[in-house]
Amino acid sequence: MGDDLPGVEYWDSDDALRDYTKPPELMGGERLALKDVFANDLSGKKVLDLGCGGGRTSVILRDMGGEVIGVDISTRLIGAARRRFPDIDFQLGDAVNLTYPDASFDCVLFSFNGLDYLYPLKARLKGIGEIWRVLRPGGVFILSFHNLSSFMFGWYQFMRPWKLAFRAKHILLGNFFKPECFLLEPDNFGMWGYHAWPHKFREGMEANQFEVIGVYPNDPVLGWLQQTIRSTVMTRLCDPWPYYAFRKTVVK
Repeated sequence: MGDDLPGVEYWDSDDALRDYTKPPELMGGERLALKDVFANDLSGKKVLDLGCGGGRTSVILRDMGGEVIGVDISTRLIGAARRRFPDIDFQLGDAVNLTYPDASFDCVLFSFNGLDYLYPLKARLKGIGEIWRVLRPGGVFILSFHNLSSFMFGWYQFMRPWKLAFRAKHILLGNFFKPECFLLEPDNFGMWGYHAWPHKFREGMEANQFEVIGVYPNDPVLGWLQQTIRSTVMTRLCDPWPYYAFRKTVVK
C-alpha cells in the first residue's frame, strides 16, 4: 500500500497503534448483530474483517468458528495483528480495491465506522461496490456509521467539551440539516468522515443492492429501550454510530 492512501498517515501513527491494539472485544452493536444474524456461530463461514486494525474483532470472529481474513491499510497495524495472533491470516489491503474473487465471503465486517473514512464519496461508493462483489449471494455486511441525527437526539453521548463543541459547530453551520456530508474529524489527524441521517444511510445502501436485516445499538440503555418498545427508532435517532446488518441482494 502506498503512503498516499487517504488516512494512512493516521492509521500508521503511534496514536492509532495504541488505540487499535487493545484487548479483543466486541462493541455492543457488533455483538448484537452477530448474535442476531449468526447466533454467534460462524462455523463454515468465510469472513472478511475489513479495517481489522490490531485484530480486535478478528480473533473473536475466529473463535466463533469463522475462517477469517483480516485486512487493513496500515502496515504497522497489520504487523501488530500478525504478532499478536499469528494463526490468523492478516493482509495489507485497501477496501476500495479488494483483491479477492467475486462471491468469496459469507460475511464482511467493517467495524468502528471504517467505511466512513473512504473519501471522497466516489471512493466510499466504490468500496460498497467492492464489498457487494466479494460477498456471496445472501451474504451479510455488518457496519456502523456516523449518525447525524445523534447530534440533536443523542445529547447524552456528547458531554465531553470537544464533542459538545463539534456538535454545536455543525448544527450552527447547517451541516446537521444535510441528508449526508463529510465532516473534518477533530481527533483523527484531520481526516474527513462521512455523516448521514439514518434514512439517507439506509437509502444509499439499498441503492447499492443491500437490504437491511437489523439495527443494533452500542449503548445498553438504547438496547433496553429497543427491546422494551419493540422498535429501533431510538437507536436510529440517538446512537452516534449504530450498527446495521445488510444482506446482499441478487440482481434479477
